Amino acid sequence: MKIPVYEIASVLEDVKTRMISEDQEKLDWCISQLLSNLSEPVIPPQLLLKSPSLTKEAVSQIEQHSNLLLIRQAKNDEEASKQLINNRMVKYTPLNIKQEINLPICNIDINDFYLDIFELAQEFGGVMIMCMYAQKIFAYWDLFLKMGIDLQDFLRYSKYIGEGYKPNIYHNVLHGAFVMQACHIFLLSSNLVELAEMTPLHTTSLLLSAMVHDYKHPGLNNTYLYLTNEKLAIRYNDISILENYHVAKAFQVAQKENLNIFSNISKEEYRTLRKLMINAILGTDMTKHSKYVTDAQMKLTKNTNFIEEKEFLISLLMHLGDLSNSCRNEKLSDEWSFRVCEEFFIQGDKERSNDMIVNPLMDRYKVNIAKSQVGFIGAVLIPFLNPICKSIKGMEFLLENAQSNKEGWGRRVEEFEDKMVNKGNIYERGFS
Repeated sequence: MKIPVYEIASVLEDVKTRMISEDQEKLDWCISQLLSNLSEPVIPPQLLLKSPSLTKEAVSQIEQHSNLLLIRQAKNDEEASKQLINNRMVKYTPLNIKQEINLPICNIDINDFYLDIFELAQEFGGVMIMCMYAQKIFAYWDLFLKMGIDLQDFLRYSKYIGEGYKPNIYHNVLHGAFVMQACHIFLLSSNLVELAEMTPLHTTSLLLSAMVHDYKHPGLNNTYLYLTNEKLAIRYNDISILENYHVAKAFQVAQKENLNIFSNISKEEYRTLRKLMINAILGTDMTKHSKYVTDAQMKLTKNTNFIEEKEFLISLLMHLGDLSNSCRNEKLSDEWSFRVCEEFFIQGDKERSNDMIVNPLMDRYKVNIAKSQVGFIGAVLIPFLNPICKSIKGMEFLLENAQSNKEGWGRRVEEFEDKMVNKGNIYERGFS
């Protein structure tokens, strides 16, 4: 019965080594309180695994069923990755990168947050937009050089991923590219790469996560898959069904010949990158949104030391990018809002045709689009943006745009009330 207490104390001691001194004192108090509940004196946690009072078999059992070794392994991997990246910068030169780029010549400004992706898609097509955005963004952060990513492998991978996005109205290849560019802008405007001392591996994990985060999305949400007992729900045990699916398939693609964008990185870098990407993409599950809001308030507003929060920041920015449509200008925000509502309505139609309870947010006969957007921006997006924009300088424009779009939708509530189906005037919109 004592072994779990020893284990917890050991984990806390391990965590303590990565905390600021003030918090270390608080954690020391927690450990002492934890151990004081035992009826017999205990061995200091830092000496636990060396103590003769525990047999080798007991220590083996503790290690086998504990995450402690995984935590230490992840920490060691990240430290090794940092050194490997530095070594690669000495070894490689720009001449090592292939110059053959089979992309159309287009002087788009990838740093323009208001770049009209829909106009570009009409000219180049969605898959090509994915490739162009990915190449320009990764080149901006010099990741082909710093991470040893072969450019042609990367372009082939980007094209494969782009083609794997299904032709949904909302969750399509343009959404993947749009979110990737949003995450790029967040890094650019916030200076978090320097403030949090992010390595190229951290930058890569965020941008790559954004690119693949909805790969092969079926246009239906987790709840629908669960209620209809779909194969994916069975495979992933009803837990973050789509998010698990997206990230698993993205890594499977990288195992194919000529698509392995990880071929030039070490096993330590790969493990770290994979851990960060899994965490970030699973974090796009909206059931975790409330926790993000709470964590942002706790970790950002009460702690300005971003260096120890890199993993959290990557997941935070990924989630924010996924929700950031209403942080763009009115034209882009409106287009994405119409698209997400129509995709919801299509699911609602399927629910109705299958004699299921229609999700209230997905009933085209009852939802006022303008009112729903006011509710989403006001109740979901702005509370999330507040602690982020307050604590991370350079992100304030996101909150300003969201508030402006909320006010704009608020002025159109009556207009959309008249366009609702149950008022006899169907609101029709075509999508390309």
